[in-house]
Amino acid sequence: MSRVHSAFIYYLDLYYKANNIKVSNRESHDHICSIFQEDAAAKNLARLIDIRKTRIKQSPLKSMAKKVLPNSIVKGIATINNSTDAAKRFLANPSFALNETTFACNLIIDLTHSIFEFDEELHKECPLDSGIKMEEMVKSGEYFKRHVLKRVAPDLNTTNSYIASIFSESRTYRTYTLSHQAIKADGKRFNTHRDVPISHQEIWETWPIALKRNFLYFFERHNISEICRHWDYDISYI
Repeated sequence: MSRVHSAFIYYLDLYYKANNIKVSNRESHDHICSIFQEDAAAKNLARLIDIRKTRIKQSPLKSMAKKVLPNSIVKGIATINNSTDAAKRFLANPSFALNETTFACNLIIDLTHSIFEFDEELHKECPLDSGIKMEEMVKSGEYFKRHVLKRVAPDLNTTNSYIASIFSESRTYRTYTLSHQAIKADGKRFNTHRDVPISHQEIWETWPIALKRNFLYFFERHNISEICRHWDYDISYI
């Protein structure tokens, strides 16, 4: 849920910047929910999902790691760099010239389909004990040591105190310079768009029925519930 939602908000934010639409990243969730509350947007999404279903039956897509968005969108995103006029280059790309509702409909379908299709393939083709649970990797020193270091650097000797220092919320570092800006790392969240992160359940409860139907179609098609059970993800709210 969070991966689909995060990618959805990220690419919407790029679209808004490219088209000078005054919607901030932190406002995107509420804004897009209000759009899909409208009957016209909901019907448009349902129509495009039906078209995707037909295409899947006629010619199933082959999963690829890089296939998260259509080529037209990928090419547009690939033009971004740190220059101040980067967003202007999106305007020349057909995908970013679509009206907001059509763009959002295509985007959420492409993201949900591609992410779940790739997850299903990984789950089927890779040994189940070879995976790493990202949520645990970034919050648990014990998990990081036993499951991550053991796989990526088995010969590296680390002490428990060193691992504990990495995950300690009270840790402080020297101020350093990045892009001519002084930044102090103090164990807090970086690049935050919300004061309180939005939870999986909150996303689901606030999504309009049209977005839920899109999610559930690909969720069930690619048997994501089996993956969630294996990795102990709570999906009781769905």
